[in-house]
Amino acid sequence: MTLNNEFILAQKAKLETEKERLLKEIDSIDDYPELGSSDEDNSQEVDTLTGNVAMEQPLKSELTQVTNALKAIEAGKYGICSRCGQDIDQDRLIAYPGATQCQKCAR
Repeated sequence: MTLNNEFILAQKAKLETEKERLLKEIDSIDDYPELGSSDEDNSQEVDTLTGNVAMEQPLKSELTQVTNALKAIEAGKYGICSRCGQDIDQDRLIAYPGATQCQKCAR
């Protein structure tokens, strides 16, 4: 099954919107909070930083997937599994526009 241009353009728009959302969300996370200089403040800073890192990592991972899907569109390879080379089911791409692997390979 070859994806039509209209579908690919719609997916590209979704991916670009998602990329912007992720970039804004990552940018809003304060990597190094400055709460004060007491030991209690420093402890709170470490807790906040740890929480921020935990929130930021999945967002960065998702951003990488979205960016890779956009690169695949530009290369004319969107909808083709990066592992086996088979077509990715259109329903999978609708549910997960950043998919770069077919369902079988993703397992």
